Amino acid sequence: MKFVNYLPDQSYLSHKSEQCRHEYEKLHREQSHQNFMVELAHKLVSEAPQNYLCFGPYWWIVKSVLIKHGYAYCGQLEPVIAATYCGRDANGCVDTDASLIAAFEFADRYNETELRRVREFDLEGTESHYVLMDHFMEFGIG
Repeated sequence: MKFVNYLPDQSYLSHKSEQCRHEYEKLHREQSHQNFMVELAHKLVSEAPQNYLCFGPYWWIVKSVLIKHGYAYCGQLEPVIAATYCGRDANGCVDTDASLIAAFEFADRYNETELRRVREFDLEGTESHYVLMDHFMEFGIG
């Protein structure tokens, strides 16, 4: 598989995440920007489980981050998609802040331009569409 659509712009994300961290932490000393973003993602999804669809292919990195931060999400993960649709630091490691910023920016575009609850995404630029389906989020089964 060669993904070509909806890919993150790593340079933009690096700059944006640094800017967001700086601005947030200047105003809020009680918690980190990362923890704020994680809580926000959890809140959005826990309010209505099918909200996970708005993250599109970024859902898998969001779910991975939520699990790493101790939230009780289970079921399958899509490691290849998560490794592609995420933010990375200068060393090529996954950057949680940049990943969540990318996911929320995707969600903003999705909510503005797509029909809500769309689960098919053309990741490869072909007629074949990736179908986003998380059985845990849909049916509560892992």
